[in-house]
Amino acid sequence: MRTRDFAIILGLVAATLQSCSTISSLTPSPYYLQAPSAPLLQTKGNLNLSGSWSFGGGTFDAAYALTNHIGLVSEASLAILTPADFHGTQWSGELGVGVFDTAIKSKLVYEAFAAAGWGTGRYDEQEVSSFDLPLINRTIETGNEKISFLRAWTQVDAGYLGKYASMIFLARLTYVNVYSDNEYRDHINVEAPDGQPHYFEIIHRTARILIATPGFEARFGVDPVHFKAMIVLVIGVSGVARNEPRDPLLPAIGITWRF
Repeated sequence: MRTRDFAIILGLVAATLQSCSTISSLTPSPYYLQAPSAPLLQTKGNLNLSGSWSFGGGTFDAAYALTNHIGLVSEASLAILTPADFHGTQWSGELGVGVFDTAIKSKLVYEAFAAAGWGTGRYDEQEVSSFDLPLINRTIETGNEKISFLRAWTQVDAGYLGKYASMIFLARLTYVNVYSDNEYRDHINVEAPDGQPHYFEIIHRTARILIATPGFEARFGVDPVHFKAMIVLVIGVSGVARNEPRDPLLPAIGITWRF
């Protein structure tokens, strides 16, 4: 099978898989992870812009080569949650630096980057519970939650960088410190007169999680535009439940511009 055929098949598979891996139940605080991407710098002055989407969120990456071996990276991620009972948005952004080495003749590339930044999320939720016979104590529980977190990651990449197709193996280690998590919940008994009794509670949490995401990325196209497909394995290293994430595969598709 030719490299280009393999890349196209991988892209179709990634597009049909469940494309937003939810990490919210790893800890009491909600957190949603997006698929990482490889910068793939070659020589001084290179500028690579990349965007990827996973039907529940997206990531925009920029990488610039300061020298033939040192590069700067930036990453911005957005998660959009649309279920009827739980919806909201989360975004984060990081800046970083790293080193890269490209063997021009063999077209092999090796990279190592690290970045750190900040993020926030806001979520709204509504749940309805009731008893069948008689219909009493039917309650509506509504809540909204806002989190703020610091995020840092380090990543290594290695693979083949060709003119029309590239294949890269990558591994990222992500640390998330949710230093502020405030949840406000209102419980109302709709069967009681005037919606009473009801009670209101405020919950404060913090969380620290460590996630490893080894994966594979394939790119194909003609300069300056290349399409890409990625699939990574989400591994909870610490601060997570043993049976999470429920869907460990996180696929995404995207596009890259080389300048």
